[in-house]
Amino acid sequence: MRLKKNKGSDSEVDSVVQPDISVFCDLTKLDDRGAIDAPDLVVEITSDSTMKKDYNEKFNLYEENGVQEYWIVNPDSKSMEIFTSVNNTFESAGVFNIHDGATEVNSIMFPDLNVNLLEIFKD
Repeated sequence: MRLKKNKGSDSEVDSVVQPDISVFCDLTKLDDRGAIDAPDLVVEITSDSTMKKDYNEKFNLYEENGVQEYWIVNPDSKSMEIFTSVNNTFESAGVFNIHDGATEVNSIMFPDLNVNLLEIFKD
């Protein structure tokens, strides 16, 4: 996924990232080289080695480029945090943890998208 601060040409690409999962509603953002511009939804599956990057560098990059919803999934803690864009700023919609009794997470942007935490975190 190629991101750029200005909506100019490919020569103005500032960053290239490969999220674990990305959802594009606007198919014109997809091309032979991958994707240009921000997706609507990004999911990153974090680990001890990537957590700092997912919560800082990628968080800021996705927020600045207009990602509408950002999920960070942590298999170690069996939790998921959802951030949603409000006035171009990410706000946490909550941390959902199976140890605290959460069993299902619903997307803010895609109301029909429901994720069963017990399924994704089963041993």
